[in-house]
Amino acid sequence: VRQGIASGGGSSSGGAELSSLLSHLVASIAGDIKHNLHIIMVFSTSGCTYSSEDLFKRTFILQQVREDTVVAFLLHLTRTLAQFASSGSASVTSPLTSPSNGAVTTTTGGGGSSSARVTSHVISSSTVAGCPGITSSGAVVATSAGLLLVLAKAAGDLHLSTAHYVLRECDESLGVSKISQEVSGGVVLTPSEHVTSRLKQAAQDLLNAYVARQGSALAQLLVRSVELKDWLGCGEPRSVRRVMRTVREDIEASEAQVGALYEEGARKERSSDSSRRTYHSVSTAANRSTTNWSSSGRLNNTLNLSKLWCDRIEIFSPVLPDKLSIMTGIVKIALKSVEEGIRMRTLGKYGLQQVQVDVYYLRTHLWRHVTDDTLLNVLLDAILTAAAQRCCEPELMEHSVVEFICDQ
Repeated sequence: VRQGIASGGGSSSGGAELSSLLSHLVASIAGDIKHNLHIIMVFSTSGCTYSSEDLFKRTFILQQVREDTVVAFLLHLTRTLAQFASSGSASVTSPLTSPSNGAVTTTTGGGGSSSARVTSHVISSSTVAGCPGITSSGAVVATSAGLLLVLAKAAGDLHLSTAHYVLRECDESLGVSKISQEVSGGVVLTPSEHVTSRLKQAAQDLLNAYVARQGSALAQLLVRSVELKDWLGCGEPRSVRRVMRTVREDIEASEAQVGALYEEGARKERSSDSSRRTYHSVSTAANRSTTNWSSSGRLNNTLNLSKLWCDRIEIFSPVLPDKLSIMTGIVKIALKSVEEGIRMRTLGKYGLQQVQVDVYYLRTHLWRHVTDDTLLNVLLDAILTAAAQRCCEPELMEHSVVEFICDQ
């Protein structure tokens, strides 16, 4: 499988290739076990004089074949899958470890619109280190993203059906149930639930590692672009920054991979006219009065009041095994990194307006990749809020101008 992904272009392997590799992997595991069980049955046929002995049944069939071979192999496979999610020779460092890190929170006011606030010390270095798929140094495992995705789906398929099928085939072909009742002092048999529960956890860990790896790769790209741009002395925005288009293309490529292996998932109903609202409470307040942005006291008071109605968004929360949930996890990590990068910069008026244009572009293209567009709005609002707080002369562009620039 690893060679197949590497020959297909690594993490950029097409969805059809990954689906084929997945089918081959799961079918090979089940087929090899079934084939070897068929060979072993030669020793347990009635033609063998020793096959009716209790010692043979207890030692060979129950202990050595079922427990020490079939069950032990499945548990070894589970441990191997788990290792792919927790270790690697190389690493991708997560950018979400700055001292000012926090969690974005959803705020619902009387008008039903969403704003954002930041709770400090939620995404700290220790928090990132404890996230599934991230090492103690804040690094994601080095296994290729495509391999992580295939193994995650394979572990899920083994958990849901293949492991049950293999153990049932073993018990039926060797008569395990009958032997365990006949033989005194029988071997304690491992229930199938013990194996499948570990496979389920391995599948979740691998999926979390895939999301962390893909999200961290996008986060590094975005943070680097924020660090290299002169936000204080840049000119009036004329277009969306190239890095935003690159991020959109990378997210679409990841979605093609994920969509080939996982079902679509459920998307929450979109809020009214949400496709045309890039920034909600943030831009509304700014357009009403520019002085609100220049007065840090008023802005802080607004954010403090928002804390009364908020649900915290966990950036590194475990994802569900469906396409939209996986893509939402990747988008959350990427957008949070932009906010953290902006917090470390000082912006001029045009720098803030460039952020405004980029935010609108992301909003119009990323909503289809997430489970809830309200969550996306909150993350984007947080970016614009951070930019406004770090701006020397905050002044937003007219919404129609932003639309025109992005439409180009």
